[in-house]
Amino acid sequence: MQGESVGLQRGFFSPGFAEACEAAGMRARVGVIRGGEGIEAFFPFQYRDALHESIGLADRIGGHLSDASGIVARPGFRIGPATLLRLCGIAAMHVDCLMDNQPAFGLDGYRWESCCVTDIGAGSQAYFDGLRQRNLDFVRDTERSLRRVNRDFGEAKVHISRNPPKDVIDRMVARKREQYRRTGVGDALASGARLLEAIGPAEDCCLHHAALEAGGRILAEHLGLLYRDVLSYWFPVYDPAIRAVSPGRLLLWELIRASEQAGLRLIDFGEGEAQYKQRFSTGSIRVGKAAWSAGNARAFAARALQSAQWRLQKRSASAQSSGQE
Repeated sequence: MQGESVGLQRGFFSPGFAEACEAAGMRARVGVIRGGEGIEAFFPFQYRDALHESIGLADRIGGHLSDASGIVARPGFRIGPATLLRLCGIAAMHVDCLMDNQPAFGLDGYRWESCCVTDIGAGSQAYFDGLRQRNLDFVRDTERSLRRVNRDFGEAKVHISRNPPKDVIDRMVARKREQYRRTGVGDALASGARLLEAIGPAEDCCLHHAALEAGGRILAEHLGLLYRDVLSYWFPVYDPAIRAVSPGRLLLWELIRASEQAGLRLIDFGEGEAQYKQRFSTGSIRVGKAAWSAGNARAFAARALQSAQWRLQKRSASAQSSGQE
């Protein structure tokens, strides 16, 4: 069912991801919708805590760590948000990262934004030929950086693996959290490291690790979620001491060069339009935000709680910002 729709071909929709969320201690659930011909759709979601579960206020499965959300169904299936939530026992739900195929299932959002993707299905040579035509200055600048790394540190090589061991995951988490602290960005891994450890090898979903190494030194690395041949670009990190040579850019460059050997067809960069995403992308898809309600008294209470929490979060963020000035 998941493989029948391009928009569902992300690891965040896979059974393995749902199982990992549950193993990591999240209140993960999967609604199973049945019809006259058996199972028609699956809807993965979760509750943040016991309070949210008691009033029926749900989140996308994986919470803020997930870059894709929606229903998993075959083409032609349709259901309204209120019906979906009532069938799953949910009162209300605010959805981020709603995939652009969801309106075809009857599930629309109130706002849509572009999300960069890189299609390398025709092979790396075809990709770089196209990139050279689109942005020759970017190509030349990247090639100069690569030559500089080869000269100053040794020959740069990319090492790619699936299902990396725990020590690699721990190193990635530590480096990424240090980057969050250094740049003043919210720590997405403060409560999410357990999820990365819980994602085990599955038939169609696993962790994907890539490291750019030169002279025995790791210049940059990335930990992503792989669904078959689609890589969700998740947690990149680089050595800040050598930012002048753009190590993060070089890692992505070398990863694309090795895409055939790595079995990659598409890289999904998730929300946001950072400059490096735009430079490497070959196109974009839409991701949306939605506010769904079951349309009953319980939904009113759930949305009231959600509004109160948003106001508190906004005040907290404002206070932190004032304290840093």
